[in-house]
Amino acid sequence: MSVGLQSLPTELLVEIAELCTFDLDPPVSYYANPSNYLRNHSALARTSPGLYHALNGELYKKNLTRDPPAHSCVLWAVNQGRLETLVRAVAYGAALNTTIEVDEFAE
Repeated sequence: MSVGLQSLPTELLVEIAELCTFDLDPPVSYYANPSNYLRNHSALARTSPGLYHALNGELYKKNLTRDPPAHSCVLWAVNQGRLETLVRAVAYGAALNTTIEVDEFAE
């Protein structure tokens, strides 16, 4: 019988995801590379349906609390026309009344 990560308790899976992202900082501006911690966490979450279910909520929460507004999943969802992502972000506490300075997008 094979035992995989999916058999671990959700709390332990979240801790493993945290270790994958330990000591990585979110981007400081719109032009910075996407957050390494988000990429690593997202990559782990996408490895299986079980891990996705266990880790996706934490990924949204991190994005909403650690990243600058210009890197928000809300902004991405609006720009991409992804209503499901927007609804999920609101479910995890996203504020839809956030404003972003125009110069954050200026080149």
